[in-house]
Amino acid sequence: SLLERKHWGVLGELRNQAELYVESHQLSLYHESTPWKRFLRRNRGAVAVAAGLMVIISAGFFWQTSTKLDLLQQQIVEGDRLIQTELRRVLPKTSAAGLKSMLLELKEKIEQRKAYIENSKKFESREYHHLSFLKNVSSLLSEDAPFQVDSLEYGPERFSLSGTIGSYDRLQILKTNLKSIEEFKSGNIVESNRKSPDGIVYRISIDLN
Repeated sequence: SLLERKHWGVLGELRNQAELYVESHQLSLYHESTPWKRFLRRNRGAVAVAAGLMVIISAGFFWQTSTKLDLLQQQIVEGDRLIQTELRRVLPKTSAAGLKSMLLELKEKIEQRKAYIENSKKFESREYHHLSFLKNVSSLLSEDAPFQVDSLEYGPERFSLSGTIGSYDRLQILKTNLKSIEEFKSGNIVESNRKSPDGIVYRISIDLN
């Protein structure tokens, strides 16, 4: 171009005049280089108002979000306090200070309670053969003819019963009633007794083989 030339020769002032052609002028169509610049120049007030509104809206949004987060944090703290209060009612002897440790302790208590209930159910569903047998033995004599049992052994090979009874007649009734029990019907009964100040001391053995 003319401006980039280093030697202008005899033209003299032609360089200065050439620079006038490339200078911007207010009446020139290309004085404003881009459409955005032309838009901003023509709508400065509207752009300033819009920018101000955007700043206000953004500030209001962030303030509202911050307020909601603070409220949620307060609700969480209050909820933790209420939970700790209820847990201390359930666990009055607890030494835990934090909510997490108290929940762990409550979980352990619940597991222990569940195990206790399971054991109770198993205990309830058992067949208490020995208890039923003792009940049958205790009903061998009438209520007006009590007898005392000092020892009782019941194994797969032998049954033995020893204690004190009021008279020989009651001892014979006891032996006969023992023989009537289904488990002892085929067994061989051996009896021994002696007299004492408290009554008749007896021992009855039944071989189950």
